[in-house]
Amino acid sequence: MKKIININFIEGQFLISCDSSNITTIDKASLSLNGKELFENLFKGMDRKVKFEFDVVVDASIVDTNDIRIGNDIKRILDNIATEINIKFNLLEEDPEVSL
Repeated sequence: MKKIININFIEGQFLISCDSSNITTIDKASLSLNGKELFENLFKGMDRKVKFEFDVVVDASIVDTNDIRIGNDIKRILDNIATEINIKFNLLEEDPEVSL
C-alpha cells in the first residue's frame, strides 16, 4: 500500500508528515534534515520484501516560489531515498523508464 507523505510549511519550518503523524521538520533557516528522525519515523519497521512506495505531496498552500522550490527539493530527496532502499533490497521491478 502506498503511503502519502505531506510537506507543509508552518512558521518557518517544513513539516513532513504521513497519516497525520509528524515524520520530521526542516527549519528553513538551516535546511538541515535529521536523518535519524526521518529513518525512525518513516522507514524503520518496513517490510524488506515489499517494494517501498509513497507519493509525496507538496501542500498547495505554499505559494512563495522559494518555498515551493525547497518543498520540491525535499520531495526529490525522499523519492531518491525510497529508490535507493528498493535497489538495496532488490525490490524494483524491471521498468525501462527507471534510470539509475
